[in-house]
Amino acid sequence: MALKLKGVEYKYVEEDFANKSPLLLKYNPIHKKVPVLVHNGNPIVESQVILEYIDETWPGYPLLPKDPYERAIARF
Repeated sequence: MALKLKGVEYKYVEEDFANKSPLLLKYNPIHKKVPVLVHNGNPIVESQVILEYIDETWPGYPLLPKDPYERAIARF
């Protein structure tokens, strides 16, 4: 959803939680969970970290407020 709001093209890969794919195990070998964002071959994991990464990497439509206090509230 965040990538779509930013207008970034992406490839969505569905994951079977009962039978984790080699791709998931490659990009998130520690937690073996989704979500995982792979950008330029580098995996980014955990929802909040991914959202902040997207917001900082692709300027334009901001996902989080500019004000530090409002941003903290949004993260909570």
